[in-house]
Amino acid sequence: MSYYKAKGLRVLSASVQMTYPAVPLLLVEQMLEASRIACDANNKPVEIVFHLYFEKGNWQLAIPDQEQTATSCKPLDNSANSTYSKAIIEIHSHHGMRAYFSDTDNRDETGFRIYGVMGEIFSNPQIRMRVGIYGHFYETPTTGILELLAQLTDCLVEDW
Repeated sequence: MSYYKAKGLRVLSASVQMTYPAVPLLLVEQMLEASRIACDANNKPVEIVFHLYFEKGNWQLAIPDQEQTATSCKPLDNSANSTYSKAIIEIHSHHGMRAYFSDTDNRDETGFRIYGVMGEIFSNPQIRMRVGIYGHFYETPTTGILELLAQLTDCLVEDW
């Protein structure tokens, strides 16, 4: 990769502007609680994925049928009528791990939407958000995207 300063062009900066209202606290709380109870047949925590889409003037939260393990989750349906296709925001959980985007997340999150990951959900709940544009990412604060619960820390803001 190389950089070149092109004369006469304006300086660009990355930004995110939601044209929808922030996802309400109630839905954020439901995602955190569902993350805490997600477990396998042996009662061990598993990851869970959520789809948020805007319909009829309100945010809708969907928990799609999914493959779930201790370190991954994947919706089973990505057809045109699925919540995967409707999702503007996709959030998944890391139960004991911090909120970060793994190499697996980087490979899987190839759509055009806002992605989030919740981490340390039992001890120190935190969230990290980014905009994904076909495999290219820009991390962004949750401000304006989610109404944030008092006990849920925005990792990006904390990092800045």
